Amino acid sequence: MARPLTLVSAGPGTGKTLAVATWVREGRAPGPVAWVTLDRVVGVPSRFWGAVLTALERALEPGTLGVVQSPRSVDDEFVEALHGRLAGHQVVLVLDDVHELPADVLDGLDQLLRLPPEGLHVVLISRHDPSLSLHRHRLAGHLGEVRAADLAFTSAETRQLLEDGGVRLAEDGLAELVRISGGWAAGLRLALLSMEGASDPQRALRQFSGQQPLVAGYLDEEVMRSLGPARANFLLRTCVTDRICAPLAEVLTRDDSAPGLLRSLSGDHLLVHELGESGWSRYHPLLLQTLRSRLNRDELELEHELHRRASVWFEGAGEWLLALEHAVASDDLALSVRVGLGSSAVLVFSGHRSPLGSIISRICAQASPHDPELLMLRALGAYSQDNHARTVDLLPLVEAGVHELPEPRRTITLLNLRVLQALEARVAGDTEQLTRASEEAVRLVGGLRGEDAPGWAVFRGVPLKIVAVGQLWSGRPAAALRLLRQAMVFGQETFTGYAAVYHQGLTALALVMCGQVAAARREALAVVGQVEASPIERPHGSGPAWLALALAEQSLGHQETAASAGSRRECCGRWTRPVRASLSGAGPCAGSAHRRGPARRTKSARSFREGLCLSRADVCRAPAGRARDRGRARGGQC
Repeated sequence: MARPLTLVSAGPGTGKTLAVATWVREGRAPGPVAWVTLDRVVGVPSRFWGAVLTALERALEPGTLGVVQSPRSVDDEFVEALHGRLAGHQVVLVLDDVHELPADVLDGLDQLLRLPPEGLHVVLISRHDPSLSLHRHRLAGHLGEVRAADLAFTSAETRQLLEDGGVRLAEDGLAELVRISGGWAAGLRLALLSMEGASDPQRALRQFSGQQPLVAGYLDEEVMRSLGPARANFLLRTCVTDRICAPLAEVLTRDDSAPGLLRSLSGDHLLVHELGESGWSRYHPLLLQTLRSRLNRDELELEHELHRRASVWFEGAGEWLLALEHAVASDDLALSVRVGLGSSAVLVFSGHRSPLGSIISRICAQASPHDPELLMLRALGAYSQDNHARTVDLLPLVEAGVHELPEPRRTITLLNLRVLQALEARVAGDTEQLTRASEEAVRLVGGLRGEDAPGWAVFRGVPLKIVAVGQLWSGRPAAALRLLRQAMVFGQETFTGYAAVYHQGLTALALVMCGQVAAARREALAVVGQVEASPIERPHGSGPAWLALALAEQSLGHQETAASAGSRRECCGRWTRPVRASLSGAGPCAGSAHRRGPARRTKSARSFREGLCLSRADVCRAPAGRARDRGRARGGQC
């Protein structure tokens, strides 16, 4: 032990005392050990110092301390007396359960530790960092620290613990136990107790949770009770979310001391784990289950209110799926409808929208079949789960009742209706309906206030993008390009991940349809490079980019790369058909950057038409020589 002071700080059940006791038992201490287990009985200065002096006297040779008396308060005379008596002696003083000590005792201990006697090594075992001058010792290099993470069981240690207990689990069961327990020693011991003697340990593990009396009882007695009323109440009021940060904690508890409580819990406990430098923390799964079970059993109205507060906070933070999930959990139908249509609905534009449909199905399970807002939510849910037939059936029912709603609910519902009509028209390849519905959606979203529909306020540019798709299908790529750029200005922060791939792919397709082949190729390559490096969840979102790349490569005479890009299933069907239709009889490519008379425009349209009318397996079977000629002619123009 190179440092004079060591702090072992972690929550209950983490094995702090056992770890230090094992260290002592294995003879690794640098001298005899004086061990003092603390409780409230020794919480008086004279009793505390009496216990310390007695333990030191037993550890050392008789008479080493002489006539040093237990002080009522630590002063220079007492410190000098200990220095004189301990000089030349190596001894380890272990103080277990330092969190039990009151402030006046800690003040005296701090005074001694500022300049500890030579040869004295002090080990402090505590459930949280005591009020001592730890920073001073840390900066001086005099402090050794053991934290909850250092005490957590590894997978190998967990396997050994199971084997010692006569329990065998398959590798997936072991991984699940490590996940559930988080390496928490008490959690592992409780799980082991539930599996010992079970005919099927794997099944017993599946049933193991914080709601079991054995687990809940331990957490109540050893964790919640030790925290004190303020911390215990804080945990109960913040357990409704899967992760917690200081601003959210303050909203849930309505207590401005909440951020400080969260910081102290995150620093002290394995059961409250700080997620890196993100500002977020997560509660141990078993603790979370216990807290939620108690809240639901004893304070159901409070639970609903906490979910309402969480919903409002997450909506303001742009976490719209979580906002909807908490709105549903609050059992507040009006809030669920408002959040669902005003914010969470925009998740239909994400690459992974099926969770939205799952949550909406819980809202509408017992709702009125004639409410236009609930019908609209059902339609959003059906679309999110790719049930297009159900979506199409519901939309006319929404149309029939939407105009009876008061503002702004009428506009919000109508906006969702028009957007879904446009999206279903895109699926069906109905250019006229797509354009009509999306243009009205643009008008509607422009008239909404941000506070009425926070999600749509951020996604104002998306209806413009849908209009741009209609322009592409109608053979007006220049107009589509302008709309795509305008949409980017309106909602630049929304075009990330899947949305960015889709938007950039549309831009590349508009460029190639305008004859700007080199620019289209650069844009498409950037998109497909991103997709190949990090595959997105819904690869059809990259369809416009792959199609644009195939057409650009074909126009430049790069037959093999064109065929490779065109063989991607993402660019087939939905995109080749409408673009082919828009060019097949249109003659001029409206808005082309290079107009050189009817003959030139017809040739341009024909070159795209030849590429688009090929099979899905290979979009590029135009004669190589003619393709190279086209590539030379168009490459110079770009």
